[in-house]
Amino acid sequence: MSYTTQELSLQLPTEEVQDGTINILRFPALGTSLVITRGNLGAHETLRSHFEDQLGKLAKQLKEMKTSPISDTRVGLSGDIEAVELRNQFIKGTEQVYQFQLGVKPAEGRIMSLSYVKPQPMGEAEASHWESIKCSLVLNGAG
Repeated sequence: MSYTTQELSLQLPTEEVQDGTINILRFPALGTSLVITRGNLGAHETLRSHFEDQLGKLAKQLKEMKTSPISDTRVGLSGDIEAVELRNQFIKGTEQVYQFQLGVKPAEGRIMSLSYVKPQPMGEAEASHWESIKCSLVLNGAG
């Protein structure tokens, strides 16, 4: 199996690999970060049910969690990528966290979550930046 990142490509000796990688991209001018995580969906799990389950677990672990309803949306250059989106805020340790979240299925049985995060409330500049990220999304076919 071939596995490629921005910096390297590998030939893995087996097809039995589960990609649970995390990428964190920082945007110093806005004080934001984009956290991209990958994982597997359960046999009967949908994007929405996955996010609902994760929010339930997080609500038990984090303080003062507030979340918007999960909404179905479409993203990407042509608006052809089905996704779910929500906004939330919470306290993790002593740090206040504000985030916009998006979930997409890059391949059957897989999930990719994009979290746009800032330790202060986000304004128009951050919302515009987040919109441009979502509109630029292209799935490369790798699961």
